[in-house]
Amino acid sequence: MSPMPTARGGVGIAVVDGKIYAIGGLNGNNQPVSTTEEYDPQTNGWTSKMAMPTPRSGFAITVYQNKIYCIGGAVGNGYVGNNEVFDPVSNTWETKTSMPTPRADLSANIVDGNIYLMGGKRYSNISPFFNETNINEVYDPANDSWATKTPTLRQFRVTRRLLKMAKSILWVALLNPYRCKTLLRQMQTKCITLRMTVGV
Repeated sequence: MSPMPTARGGVGIAVVDGKIYAIGGLNGNNQPVSTTEEYDPQTNGWTSKMAMPTPRSGFAITVYQNKIYCIGGAVGNGYVGNNEVFDPVSNTWETKTSMPTPRADLSANIVDGNIYLMGGKRYSNISPFFNETNINEVYDPANDSWATKTPTLRQFRVTRRLLKMAKSILWVALLNPYRCKTLLRQMQTKCITLRMTVGV
């Protein structure tokens, strides 16, 4: 597999039409970047795309109607609510209404055409200068509007770990299908544990 052209960590990963998009993150100097790169598993090649308007890391990322939504995140020592959408077909970014509560390391989940932004960290003026939160805000792409919903359960950090595992499974499915069964079994075990913990 060809290495990603721009070395970085904390990158957002999304898949549209079988191609993998690596967006934003932190460079070797721990500075946020806006780099957007596309990987094609069929050709094992990378292509540079239009940079994300706001350099950042730790943002929520999800795909809706073949567009990539990057919401929230960290910029230096602060958190933002920026809501920016990438269209891989036109290779363009569009800025939408910002999330009401600036935060980073949150999760994004789509239900009935709405994007639910759950948990994460928000700024605090007391060391370590952030608080983990159970805030649950919902974005409606059709109306470019936000609503506040019932806060998440305390186990929202477990949910984030499951989402990270789901991303790993997605990568493996594209690059090494034979490992998928093992990872799926691991994820199933964690989901059962979560269900027993929260009573769902």
